[in-house]
Amino acid sequence: MDPTLPPPSSTPSPPPAPPRRARRWLGWVVFGALVLLAAWLVARPGRRAAAPTAAAERWREEVLQGTGPHRIALVEIRGVLTEDGAAPLPEWSSGFRLAAVREQLRRAAEGSSVRAVVLRIDSPGGSVVASEELYQAVKQLRKPVVASLGETAASGGYYVAVAADRIVASPGTITGSIGVIATVPDVGELARKVGYRQTVIKSGEFKDMGNPLRAITPRERALFQALVDDLFQGFVDRVAEGRRLPRARVLTLATGQVYTGAQALRLGLVDEVGDLQRAIERARSLARVPTATVIRYVRREPRIRLLDLLLSGSPPGLQERLDAARGRWLRAQFWYLAYF
Repeated sequence: MDPTLPPPSSTPSPPPAPPRRARRWLGWVVFGALVLLAAWLVARPGRRAAAPTAAAERWREEVLQGTGPHRIALVEIRGVLTEDGAAPLPEWSSGFRLAAVREQLRRAAEGSSVRAVVLRIDSPGGSVVASEELYQAVKQLRKPVVASLGETAASGGYYVAVAADRIVASPGTITGSIGVIATVPDVGELARKVGYRQTVIKSGEFKDMGNPLRAITPRERALFQALVDDLFQGFVDRVAEGRRLPRARVLTLATGQVYTGAQALRLGLVDEVGDLQRAIERARSLARVPTATVIRYVRREPRIRLLDLLLSGSPPGLQERLDAARGRWLRAQFWYLAYF
């Protein structure tokens, strides 16, 4: 042995330190496991993230024009009017939210500085219930209301408009369509093609009336027609009352036909022809506040957290709307709706 070399050590050399990249990768694995554990604790059976409601949302006033101390509130009613925001047909989309519009009307009703309301309506109508709820909400304002009709304000859209004190339509507005539609789906043939069969045991002849897996019977059709006729009479009553027209006169107009704004003026269905600014000036005149500031209510959308998306797979409320839409297409429905 070379005397210049140190004697061999009996203690093994320490292993080399792991590369920094490997330590970083291990840290991400641990972090990911903790995130998954937290997600499981939140989403375990019996727990579900609640979607924000209109009552919990925050609103602010946005000034559109004017500088006076008094207010004219502009409330927009757009899209197909339904309670849940689901369109009546798969190819239709609707940004309408009944709860949001009702909240704006409530704020306008309770705002001490709000002297009048302008409804900007651009809607082909919608469900019977949603149209009636909006009509009642407008009636409860107890302030001057002017309806400004946009491109389309037909059927349920016009139903809401007749709750206003004045109706201003553009010459080219499509309006009218006073009437009711019942839609009864029949997917029985499709179900048979995919091998699905259903046995129905019922307590009475009409208990499964509207079953989408079979065609309706002649007696069921007569019952559906009676329901449509009853709802139609209610529509006629609303128009006769709101427009101060003889009921017999309204019946001659209520064939489901649509009219332009210019035609509607000649028929007495609207008060004047003009644009949105004309409706605003009319509201100022009715409220006797010629310099009133025009505002609208703008909702601050809640932040969507990453964890919410991971748990639900979609933005809050979207899945509920999709579920509602799927259910809607498979059941009988009644509409104040124009196919425009």
